[in-house]
Amino acid sequence: MSSEVVMVKAGDLLRSYPTLLEKEPGFAKVLVGAQDGYAYVVDHGGEIPCGAICIRKEWDSSFFEREIFDLYAFLDNEAVQLQEPLLLSIDSALQSAWSKGAQCIFARVPLERMGVIRTTERAGFRTYDVICRLQRTNRRVKLGSYHSSDSVREARETDVWSLVSLASSAFGLDHFHQDLEISKDAADAMYGIWIRNLFHEQACRVFIHEIDHKIGGFVTLREAPDELDAKRPKYHIDLIAVDEKHRRSGVGRRLLRKVTDEVGRDSRIDVATQASNLGAIRLYLDAGFSICSYSVTLHLWHRDLSASGARY
Repeated sequence: MSSEVVMVKAGDLLRSYPTLLEKEPGFAKVLVGAQDGYAYVVDHGGEIPCGAICIRKEWDSSFFEREIFDLYAFLDNEAVQLQEPLLLSIDSALQSAWSKGAQCIFARVPLERMGVIRTTERAGFRTYDVICRLQRTNRRVKLGSYHSSDSVREARETDVWSLVSLASSAFGLDHFHQDLEISKDAADAMYGIWIRNLFHEQACRVFIHEIDHKIGGFVTLREAPDELDAKRPKYHIDLIAVDEKHRRSGVGRRLLRKVTDEVGRDSRIDVATQASNLGAIRLYLDAGFSICSYSVTLHLWHRDLSASGARY
């Protein structure tokens, strides 16, 4: 197999290889959003067995005041013999990002794509997080063990700064907090800004659990289009947090009950949490969610290249 890497404009790649939409829908979706960017692929007899592209993360770069990019890569059929061509594609995409001033590159890869994970690690990346994604359909779930509570209500403008304060101290298992190159203060502040932005987002609602007139926990509920069924409502829980003083007291359960009460019977709810957060996963499973998939989050810092043995 030829291992020659070809640089192709993202928009042209989709037009030249329409089968990508069917074979690699995730990668194709990235290309649609990066029409003017360049992907690095291996062309093998009119077919593309592997490829990679790096795209700048606008918000993250601005907030952390570092140039941060995302790496997206695919490997057809997870074939072992294709891992070397994929490494060449990833190397080319990384070199392009470094030339644009990238300081750190993130990659999130489905756990079943072990060939991509191994090749990404060979390029110098380190794993910082494993994400567990869960999904729930109301009509399949029994809610008998949950009890509604008048203490759960929708957040108001006067609650925003209390929400920011709680969000800024409630998280610590994510890849931002696990990477020592990112300060804890910055990672904490990011969650505070995230909940503030979600509160003001039109498609999102925030519910809080009040204890003695203070916020003991919150959950967000954002309406999102269902790519599989446009007529079926779909929702996503971006953030859920409980004050450390009130954990294991039923606050999380009551917040989830409020969310399930608010959405329609045929609605789907998606959520993601760290695979190491066993308490959260148990909470979702008890609430009728089922595990759908896992993914791995990896980072590569430019300064780590010489230590990792990557070829740059």
